[in-house]
Amino acid sequence: ATLLMLLWARAWAAEPVLPVLEDAPPVGYLPEALAAGAEGVVGLELIVSAEGAVQAARVVVSSGRADLDAAAENAVATYRFR
Repeated sequence: ATLLMLLWARAWAAEPVLPVLEDAPPVGYLPEALAAGAEGVVGLELIVSAEGAVQAARVVVSSGRADLDAAAENAVATYRFR
């Protein structure tokens, strides 16, 4: 079973810049989803601060499973960009 997160990131700055992913801690798979053999792709839109922190995440492409979508949103909260 695999979970793939597609990320769209947007930085709000005086001049638009494309954030570069600097740190993405490993994402654990939900035990319930793993046991069920659930897989999915989640597309997320991120708002990234000038300091590189994720300020907000929004599902733009659902996996079809609310639990996987929520896990993806929670996982990216710890990501850091530059």
